Amino acid sequence: MKRSVMLLAILAISACGGGSDENGTTPRPPMPEEPMQPASSEVHHGEWSSARNYSDLGWYANPQIDLPRHGRDGLQVQRPSQGGVAFARPEITEALAYRLEPGLDRDPNAVQRLEDAGVVLWVLANRAYLQWTRHLNYDPGALELQIGEIGNLNCGHGSDAIACYNEAVNAVVLSDAWVEQVYDGLWSGNDLTQLAAAQNLFYVLSHEAGHQFHYVNPNGITEGCGPEDRCHAPYGSGSVISYDTLDPNVLRRARYYVTQEDIRHVPNATWNDSNVDRYTVSMSGDPSSINGWGVWIEHHFEVDGWTAPGRSYGGNLSFVDEISGTGWVRGKPSEGVSLTASATWSGEDNFLGVDMNENYLGALLRADANLRYTFGDRPNLNLRVDNFEAHYASNDGVAMWHDHSFPADGFGDFTYNMDCTSGGCSGESVEAKWYADDAGDPSGWVGGVVSDRDNEYAGSFVAGKD
Repeated sequence: MKRSVMLLAILAISACGGGSDENGTTPRPPMPEEPMQPASSEVHHGEWSSARNYSDLGWYANPQIDLPRHGRDGLQVQRPSQGGVAFARPEITEALAYRLEPGLDRDPNAVQRLEDAGVVLWVLANRAYLQWTRHLNYDPGALELQIGEIGNLNCGHGSDAIACYNEAVNAVVLSDAWVEQVYDGLWSGNDLTQLAAAQNLFYVLSHEAGHQFHYVNPNGITEGCGPEDRCHAPYGSGSVISYDTLDPNVLRRARYYVTQEDIRHVPNATWNDSNVDRYTVSMSGDPSSINGWGVWIEHHFEVDGWTAPGRSYGGNLSFVDEISGTGWVRGKPSEGVSLTASATWSGEDNFLGVDMNENYLGALLRADANLRYTFGDRPNLNLRVDNFEAHYASNDGVAMWHDHSFPADGFGDFTYNMDCTSGGCSGESVEAKWYADDAGDPSGWVGGVVSDRDNEYAGSFVAGKD
């Protein structure tokens, strides 16, 4: 099923947060090594595609979460050397949901408003957490985000905190009164109030996430931390993890973004200086002429801006959050190929790609690629790509393969025609080259790339001659 993040889908009364060990973390498996490249190989790749990272339907692309583990399904998956696999798992109390929308069980408009608010929360929470997780040296896994206080998921009896990190259950908790305030702002009808609500939500989530990753600064302050724990940055630092927006003596601004200085005070973390993280998903080629083929997925992520003085909103928050993807084949193509008869090439799960539509942006694709060559005065190669699946995490945070449909043309069954020469074939949105099999047939394999802007996906394929 498609990952659609709606508050109604996560309504729950939580008893406890949890993790796989006392810190809720799991160790990261070792990085796969880059395969050795033969000196004669070349990379044939498709045109880059790029899209912004948001969706009206609540999709948020995060390859760290959505890609399979290295080695699963025969795939080689290279993640960046820095950054942890983590996802926010929001839950709202039933009582708060009905306070936000009293007509929830009878009014479709109330349902829609709550769902739309859930979209805003999901996207902003992902961005807030990614500010920290892209620097971690471990995989935190599920991160509890409790919307509304209940049971031991609270900020302390009698507390007036708008939000907190509850270390006992490893959960960030948003208070009822503050969530109601933000919710009212989102649906006020006033653009400035809606913007302020979104900025407020993002700032608070970013701040509390720092506590969830155990920020401690020996030069910081103890306010809100207990008598000994200096879990906030010092006044005047402008840090997102400071109390500068709450300083009773001086109304200061604070950053919406996480800095290298912030990361210095987070255990088991190393500053990731790059704003672009590349992920490589590939398979090894069967013949010696094809070293490998697959797809590159790049995530460009930056947060910028400061709050207004003395407030967690009213500033100039901005994002760069984009996904780029392209297919590639690495090997030694055949030259001077002369086919004298029609032929076919086939395979299963022999297409790897990336969805560039905003509804599934960044999702890894696999499909069947089959080809038919028609001999004649104007030789033609026909490619059919079908039986698509997409790999991504659903609401439970578990990433797996899902049957995949395309918004433009239903389920997904695409054909492409290419004109051919002795060096390969090309057509609209697709290119292919001949590769030799190990028995010496220079056209024993076909490898190529797809960059389909109409159906908004890109990738690569290899297929062996039947």
